[in-house]
Amino acid sequence: MTACPNCGHHQLFLRPFTCEGCRKVGCERCLGMYAYTYPIPGGNAVPHRVCSWACFDRLAKSNLGRGLTLAQAGGYWYFGSYQLRPEAAQRALKIQAETFILAERHEDAARLYESIGMWKEAGETRRLRQRQVVTQVHVDLNDLIAQLRALGLTATYTCPACHSPIPITAQTKPDTLARCAYCGAVILPTDLLQAVTRVVGSR
Repeated sequence: MTACPNCGHHQLFLRPFTCEGCRKVGCERCLGMYAYTYPIPGGNAVPHRVCSWACFDRLAKSNLGRGLTLAQAGGYWYFGSYQLRPEAAQRALKIQAETFILAERHEDAARLYESIGMWKEAGETRRLRQRQVVTQVHVDLNDLIAQLRALGLTATYTCPACHSPIPITAQTKPDTLARCAYCGAVILPTDLLQAVTRVVGSR
């Protein structure tokens, strides 16, 4: 009888396996399969194992850090030539989505979250992008209003709903421009930015 050096399981002719994340030696009971490869097309699958999901996560992050990305074919997800098992694919997709967020590829991340049924995370990722855009526009608008002040200029924005003229002066605060003062319609920050840019840019 041979004992597994990792979990202590005893078995006659115990076959050892190695975790592909940390290189720990174990057996088929304590090292779980996360992927298969097929060295010979149409031949037998070669299993690939890790000692824990935490170890798999580190391995997936390392692969993504080396430039590998997940690809789908025939209903399976692949890391290069490795055909991932369903739970491994779900974890790898989540990790890839997180890396996309770091790279500010918010829509790509949201779509990955949707592909594994993480609808809440997909929505939060899209809202994060929207907040970043609005924040940047708010900063740009503040800067342009400061330029209006310096140049002694006034810009006029026409409400697309009621067509009322909305003056934008050196004293205007961006927060007061969220809605039309006449009809209450929501004003898009990007539209305001364009109106002020036209005036400042003409000088």
